[in-house]
Amino acid sequence: MTILTALRTETSALHHAIESQYPMSVFAQSDFTTQEYACVLRCLLRWYDAVLPPSRAGLSGTPFAALLDDELSQFLVKDLQMLGQFTRLSTLQKAPLVMNTWHCIGACYVILGSSLGSAYILKRINVWNKKQPNPLPVAFYSANKQQSAQWKAYIELLDDVNDNNAHMVVQGATLIFAQLQQIMTELTICQPDLSHC
Repeated sequence: MTILTALRTETSALHHAIESQYPMSVFAQSDFTTQEYACVLRCLLRWYDAVLPPSRAGLSGTPFAALLDDELSQFLVKDLQMLGQFTRLSTLQKAPLVMNTWHCIGACYVILGSSLGSAYILKRINVWNKKQPNPLPVAFYSANKQQSAQWKAYIELLDDVNDNNAHMVVQGATLIFAQLQQIMTELTICQPDLSHC
């Protein structure tokens, strides 16, 4: 089994769980509100703040490091500011993530893989925007969709990773998925009153 196959197989359930969990689940609905959209962006911003710095640090000196774009967080900030919803809260992570290089390669799988879903989400938002007098800002999803080139480069680099390290790469991906789940779970308090998201 290749590392890519192991990543897909071992994280499939987590991936589907996140898609069906609030607030990411709003994109599966026929409609969603501006507040719900802001809650998604806020979750992603907290996630990027938690996972990008340790991932980049752990990949320093490897060709994977250049694939992670620090500017994606700024696009999230821009969209939240456009919505009048930006407040940078401290990360929910209790302690900094400690990951070795192999874990960070797995983290890339999750971070860069999100670009694949961005094309679908962007299409959903564009449909929503056609029906609304105040279109939702899409700087983040537009930028993340463009990460598809980095995703392809990641897959090529992954071919050179020794399969003996597959279990650690999968552990890293699982850890990063878990970070997003934690943030989403703790922010489900947004549901009754989205202004607190």
